[in-house]
Amino acid sequence: LKPKNKSRSGFSVIEIVVVLAALAIVAVVLGQLSVSFLGAVASGELQLRANAISAETIEALKIIKADDWNNLSGLSVNTAYYLTYSTITNKWSVAVSDPGKIDGIFSRSFTVKSVNRDGVTGQIVFSGGSPDSKTLLVEANVDWVYKSANKNFKLTTYLTNF
Repeated sequence: LKPKNKSRSGFSVIEIVVVLAALAIVAVVLGQLSVSFLGAVASGELQLRANAISAETIEALKIIKADDWNNLSGLSVNTAYYLTYSTITNKWSVAVSDPGKIDGIFSRSFTVKSVNRDGVTGQIVFSGGSPDSKTLLVEANVDWVYKSANKNFKLTTYLTNF
């Protein structure tokens, strides 16, 4: 009788355990990456919404300015103001008290700052110069909290009464 040639085919238990452990590690890493990715997407979405609210604030201030320059030029500089929108008159207006959060998340405010111009060139200057009563620097601010951290987005522009 000849001894039978036993060839082993298939996987041993150790090989299966090693492969399963490697797959488990890959699954954990992919899970962590997807959670990080989803968090970044959520944070980016909030940042994008804050940008849109800031842009809306600037546009609302342009509309208020077009109605009557004195609605803005009479405001105290470096003081927080708020916007309200009337669905009855379909108009924006300036408020001194915070009307509450937008979508339960965002707080919107704006400030006005005086502007000085160089007497010779007429260019805006940050020091010296003469006050320009026909130009204001406006800053739209949007604040929110994300994962227990305070976030802020600002847009600034000049508004003129020429």
